[in-house]
Amino acid sequence: MTTLTKTLRYVACSTAALAMLSAPIGLAHAEAPSAPASSSTVTVGLSDDDRAAIMAKFDELGVKENVRASLLAKVEAGVVLDAESGLAEPLYVTDTKKDGKLQSREVYADGSVLMTVVELEPARISGPSGGISPQAVSGCKVLSNLNGWIRRGDCRVDVSAATIGFAFQASYSVKTGYGRVDSYVNLPSSYYNYMPGRHYEDEGMYMMRSLSSGSSYAAVRKWVRTSVAGVTSYRYLEMRVLTSAWSHAWTS
Repeated sequence: MTTLTKTLRYVACSTAALAMLSAPIGLAHAEAPSAPASSSTVTVGLSDDDRAAIMAKFDELGVKENVRASLLAKVEAGVVLDAESGLAEPLYVTDTKKDGKLQSREVYADGSVLMTVVELEPARISGPSGGISPQAVSGCKVLSNLNGWIRRGDCRVDVSAATIGFAFQASYSVKTGYGRVDSYVNLPSSYYNYMPGRHYEDEGMYMMRSLSSGSSYAAVRKWVRTSVAGVTSYRYLEMRVLTSAWSHAWTS
């Protein structure tokens, strides 16, 4: 199997920060991918709907207008964009925390962008009297502490690029020296693929380890299998929990 390894950003929340919702609780880190491997390409035809969807993603990801035509031409030719290939490192990364989410935006040499968004806490909105209150109708929820565990529920982990992306939700708990994945929910409807030459084959989720042990973190993993020109790729996204929680994704 051709191996393409791409390590994304991780986002960590310290135990102390989890206890104080008003304090920043995310920080990001990137690891270098392993040795590049060759990739196959196949000429594809983009429909008007495909082009419109990709252009909409360019807007969402903040891709510069002067590189959009060249990126669209790469996709049309069946060439995987740098941000989606697993073969390149980003030129720079910008992290922004807003509305209870930490967004990590990676920009690559060809101008393509990859974005991870991790929910850390409920979004906070202005109340009727001008005060700030948690908005937890949907998304990541603050659960009551239990037996020393600081708990979060239904937190979304999302990876997106111009032509492919997916997500899941997980509930987790942390306390000094320990981490735990309490439950998870796959979000099949979150998957999108705007490159006709790349074929979706299957996806799934499973628990790697529900409770941390020593330096071994708890983790839940989602995988998506696709193929281009007969070459199969697996894309993985994990939530990992020790005394903090973070996301990790790669392609093989």
